[in-house]
Amino acid sequence: MLGILGLLLYLWLREPERILRDLPGPGPSAEAQALLDERSAENESLAARLEALRQDEEALTCPAGTIPDPRAPASLAPRAALPAVDQSLPQGRAPPQLPADAGQTPARQPLVESAAAGDGGPPLSTAELLTRLRAATALVLTQYGSGTGFFIAPELLVTNRHVVESAEAGQVLVTSKTLGRISPGQVIATSPPGGQGSADYALVRVPGVTPKAVLPLSGAYDSLTPVVAAGYPGLTMLNDAGFAQLLAGDATAAPELVVNRGEVQAVQRSFRGLEVIVHSGDLLQGNSGGPLVDACGRVLGINTYIAVDQQQSGRVSYALSARELAQFLAAHGAPSNLDDSACGPS
Repeated sequence: MLGILGLLLYLWLREPERILRDLPGPGPSAEAQALLDERSAENESLAARLEALRQDEEALTCPAGTIPDPRAPASLAPRAALPAVDQSLPQGRAPPQLPADAGQTPARQPLVESAAAGDGGPPLSTAELLTRLRAATALVLTQYGSGTGFFIAPELLVTNRHVVESAEAGQVLVTSKTLGRISPGQVIATSPPGGQGSADYALVRVPGVTPKAVLPLSGAYDSLTPVVAAGYPGLTMLNDAGFAQLLAGDATAAPELVVNRGEVQAVQRSFRGLEVIVHSGDLLQGNSGGPLVDACGRVLGINTYIAVDQQQSGRVSYALSARELAQFLAAHGAPSNLDDSACGPS
């Protein structure tokens, strides 16, 4: 009897056990559930596309050059993670108009001879190298984008095909601070269209323009060769007062040439079989068609595209080699001599 009374007293005085449970809330409405299903389907589609891009060996490569042609399908736009600059021309401003008298020039007509031949020799001083690059490198404008080019002879400029392929009737504009005035140019020859790592060249005749310097070609390069990349990346031009003045109609204005140092990391073959120079120079959209030079101011390659690895936050710059470029130039009657001597004291 006392045991029963003690048990009853214990049950009456003890603190009750607490049991916590998550009670389900009210389910989503039919409209909310439909929206959730739609977003889930979009996420699955994006995940599938991302996986497909990772499996595509070209998906993480893109030209370092022109801004996309707004008339082109979205699928042709660069697919790599580049800086968020979709246009080199500020919104609300029309691109410079091409002169009406920039006529067609036959692609096979005899071309001018080179004004200078590379001879190796001692490396240039920084001031001498900058002077030569500023004199020979030019901004190339089409109705829908921009890129870079460099003179290999009077009136004759080299750039990438993808820089000028959107140019109507092959008409472009060429300018630089050293040239001092914008001039019309005519595309006279290009390599056939192809994927990344294939031939990507164009010849532009700029009538009446004799630059203060031209750039010879050199086949003397290997891993660890010091290089300098020169060009007009759109990201810097958007903040350049000279470019703003040019767009406002001042034909004598031009942006500053952007240069940076690096070194050759490897000389390899692309999947298309072309010799390419992998280097550590920093390239952005707008650098395409620009020269990659050695310390003697000789062109070792033409900057063409970059590769981006988002998982490793890495990027690599590629230039089609001067040896490959020389073959294209020779096929079209342009100066194509390669200087194979070392850049330095003999």
